[in-house]
Formats: sequence, C-alpha cells, structure tokens
Amino acid sequence: MTVIIERQDYRKDSMAAVVPVMERSLSSSLEKIETSYDSRSDAVMTSLNTTLVRSVGDPGAVMLET
Repeated sequence: MTVIIERQDYRKDSMAAVVPVMERSLSSSLEKIETSYDSRSDAVMTSLNTTLVRSVGDPGAVMLET
C-alpha cells in the first residue's frame, strides 16, 4: 500500500525575501570560519538552512544557486 503525503504549501514570495538575508549571514560565517569554532558550526547550519529556504522557490533545483 502506498501513501502519498502532500507537500506543505509555503509562501514562496515570503521565502524569496528571506534568502538574501540568509546569504549575508552565511557569508559572514564563512569570513570567520578559519578563526572561530562557532563560525564553523554556524556556517554548516546556515548553509543548510539557506539551501532549504532556497529550495522552496526552486523545488526542482533548476537554478545554479540551489
């Protein structure tokens, strides 16, 4: 038996507005990655979160950035 679960409907316009802010945060973490242990873990988490938010507007990952 197969169960299909519908994907949650996200507000794509709202998510698109958040992506630049998240990318700036990621850039900041990457600038300090060599000097701070916290920045290393922040960079990993921020990159994953940025990817997740970006994939809302690009679910097929057709944009190079995604």
